[in-house]
Amino acid sequence: MDTQLKPDPATAELVRNFSHELLELAGVRPRGKVTSLQSKLAQTTKVPDGLLQDQPDDPALPADYYLLELASYAESRVPKQMLGDLAHSYGICGDLPEAYVLLLRPHAHQGLEQEHRVNSRQGSAWLGGGWTSIRLFERDVEDLLAHQCVAYAPFLFVARSERDPVELAEAAVALVQANTTEMRGVDLLAICQVLARFQYNDPRVFATLGGMQVLQESPLFQEFTEKLVEEGEARGRAEGEARGRAEGEARGEARGKAESVVSVLRLRFPLLPVGVEERILAVQDQAVLEQLLHRAVQCPGVPEFLRGIPGPAEGPV
Repeated sequence: MDTQLKPDPATAELVRNFSHELLELAGVRPRGKVTSLQSKLAQTTKVPDGLLQDQPDDPALPADYYLLELASYAESRVPKQMLGDLAHSYGICGDLPEAYVLLLRPHAHQGLEQEHRVNSRQGSAWLGGGWTSIRLFERDVEDLLAHQCVAYAPFLFVARSERDPVELAEAAVALVQANTTEMRGVDLLAICQVLARFQYNDPRVFATLGGMQVLQESPLFQEFTEKLVEEGEARGRAEGEARGRAEGEARGEARGKAESVVSVLRLRFPLLPVGVEERILAVQDQAVLEQLLHRAVQCPGVPEFLRGIPGPAEGPV
């Protein structure tokens, strides 16, 4: 599997559509209109998802730039990703952006490195960068609700809360329905389901958030699923062609489809049990993998999905 830190489609969607609100969540007071440079600039290289421009109402004033990233955990690969994005952003903007990492869940080691430095191989050059970490899991859910900001709805499920989980889901639904159009609301409820799985395993929570119907109707979720399938098949064809024989091509296509299945499951169920990915990647039958992809999109939970994988169960489910 590719070990590069890839932008999660749910959190990337939040940054693109609610950049002003998320900056405020990080403690920043924007001076003007905040826009995502990914959608604004045409670049030959990819613009970081969280690169934002804050342009004051007075055009004579310089714009501020921000790099905003949402990370599931304080993983060791996050600092490397942040340094790369900071360097890339500096090249795009000609200015070093302010940088914030919004952490959704605590990790085994609570802290996240807030700076990173790399040296050239011979030691004649070095590159370093720093940022501020915001622990969203330490925010109080009542404080988030008090803002009545629809962009905060998904974060209700990672904040500290003494509320009943179903009551929390009802509050999120009410917030979304009161502040969005129907289709945008469907996407937000799908994102709520993704983040809710970090902390809850109560079927009533997901039923309250619209269940499978919301995921099936969400343009964001469907677009991402289709993209995963296309990318997986493309990787498979490339791997097969590189091996230069029919058997290698078949194995490559199967690997690509298996990785697509894993990616869909990661989106829907962030805390996958140990051994699930390995079981999926071991499947070689492309017809079975097609069925598993369909199951990954529609299954209500991981145990139901696992019933469709050939071979004995491995690890806790």
